[in-house]
Amino acid sequence: MLPATAAGEFGARYSAHPSPEPLPLSALLPTKTGGPEDRADHPQVSHGKPTWAAWAASETVPRPANPADPGLPGIITGLLPVMSRMSIVNISAYKFISLDELPALREQWLARCQALGLKGTILLAPEGINLFLAGTRGQINDFTASLHDDPRFADIVPKESLSEDVPFGRLRVRLKHEIITMHMPAIRPEGGRAPAVDPSTLQRWLDQGHDDDGREVLLLDTRNDYETDLGKFPRAVDYGLASFTCFPAAIAADRQRYAGKTVVSYCTGGIRCEKAALHMGELGMDHVYQLEGGILKYLEQTNAKHWQGKCFVFDERGAVGTDLLPLPRGERRPTQEALC
Repeated sequence: MLPATAAGEFGARYSAHPSPEPLPLSALLPTKTGGPEDRADHPQVSHGKPTWAAWAASETVPRPANPADPGLPGIITGLLPVMSRMSIVNISAYKFISLDELPALREQWLARCQALGLKGTILLAPEGINLFLAGTRGQINDFTASLHDDPRFADIVPKESLSEDVPFGRLRVRLKHEIITMHMPAIRPEGGRAPAVDPSTLQRWLDQGHDDDGREVLLLDTRNDYETDLGKFPRAVDYGLASFTCFPAAIAADRQRYAGKTVVSYCTGGIRCEKAALHMGELGMDHVYQLEGGILKYLEQTNAKHWQGKCFVFDERGAVGTDLLPLPRGERRPTQEALC
């Protein structure tokens, strides 16, 4: 069941946009490839949030008998006026993997994205790939298929969100020294990932006040100050970083804070907290985890409990809400050029 407040909100949307016939969803909602739940015969709700692909797979949703208590079909119908405007799919993904012949790889992905009409940024470095792209569902599906045709990137699963417009002004495919700048060349996540905690486990730990071994859980925000100003886990350590390159010095000066605790580092999509957790491990710090998939995956897979505010994103949307949808235009902030 959805919380009463959510049901009321969606019920109000439903009542304001009546439709006498069942509505086709596949034409309006994005689909995702994934596990068996994405091919379900009926709509689903996971952690109080809609599973969009399951809705789309069900093709039509009947109208409820009582709009004041719409249940799942009414909730879906109430969202349709919003979702039908969200025709742009935004994806972000990264992978730490050794890459060579970078100039040729740049030309390959530049040509492919230009042919598909995509906009956004792809960063390539000897340590891997980091990308932020936007386009229609068909364009994004074609790009993802091309990405998976390369064995080095076949296991990448992009994170998705929706918007009315493409939030990038152009396409850039850039060569960099690092896909996320830390100025710590010895940190190579490809050599072995830091331990990760999935969003539902983290939420459970925060609910109970400790991890499964009874240790206090301390959250560590590895993002920049202009990002944490918009939203964060309220009790997280926030160093107010001007850039991620400042992180090693901040940790070195504050190591004692983390002694005897379970530390979960987090960032927008996982790339910074992965490097941060590895760096902390190399310093000899114990019980350090990264939040798998970052804030975006936490908002996607949980009911957003313990999160406060909005999530900054590096494009013209400026930020997304806990529903992963863009903010109203009047609430948006100027974007930052840097991707780290």
